[in-house]
Amino acid sequence: MGNYTLTLPLASPVDNGKARERLEALQVSHPAAVVYRAIQTRPEAEVHEVVRRIRAGANAETIARQLSTADPLLQVQLEPETRYRYQFLYSPLMPSYLQTPSNPFIHSLIHEWNENDHAGNVSVPRLSESEERYKAQYLRPVHAASIVDHRMDEVVPSKWTTVNADDSLMRTFIRAYFLQEYDWFTFFHKDYFLDDMLAGSNTFCSPLLVNAILAVGCHFQNYLAQLAEFWNPNSLGYKFLAEAKRLWAVEESGERSLTTLQATLIINTYRKHVRYR
Repeated sequence: MGNYTLTLPLASPVDNGKARERLEALQVSHPAAVVYRAIQTRPEAEVHEVVRRIRAGANAETIARQLSTADPLLQVQLEPETRYRYQFLYSPLMPSYLQTPSNPFIHSLIHEWNENDHAGNVSVPRLSESEERYKAQYLRPVHAASIVDHRMDEVVPSKWTTVNADDSLMRTFIRAYFLQEYDWFTFFHKDYFLDDMLAGSNTFCSPLLVNAILAVGCHFQNYLAQLAEFWNPNSLGYKFLAEAKRLWAVEESGERSLTTLQATLIINTYRKHVRYR
């Protein structure tokens, strides 16, 4: 047999350049490289979490995938901001000579100065932990709070009143009542009331009680002043109270129940709100 000679074509400079680019791209996208860059560039808290996972035996592919998809487990390691802050008033319009630490308005607790509000260089020191506890009424104002209870999202107030109003708005009144009024005058059990309101039971919930609560809840919606105008027949506060009085007269002349007494006490607190207006 004859001898055969295999001749391989020489790689051109263009091919060498493409191969080098592919190699560099592979090195950049390699999971180990992604993890290494994360340790170099990520915040300290996330770096500690990545290192902890490496020591726990997680492979580079898993960690790289979690880093690229914003792993929730890394996010929960961050401490949430529990303080409530309003944007500082007129900060874009404030002249530079007022942006000084000696300006007492910059140290306001509720309208705390934020360096992101303006390009100023004013630095306001953070309160200590003991100061935050002592001044919690300013850092966590009640009117900025919200009650988290899935039952308040599921109840249908329109089933308990003849007043024509949006269910979402009436749920807002109920939330306002429990947030602003209930802790001061606990005339009924909140859980029993919400459970029966959701289930349609009349044991711990009744149309009279619901209308009384809605009438009081209107007084805590300051963004709509007409709601609490007790003298205005077109206001919802007036309508809920009128409906509660009608139902109270019916129950007063018939068989009374626990909810009748509870609603009567709530109507008396309504008079308290009216007296101060």
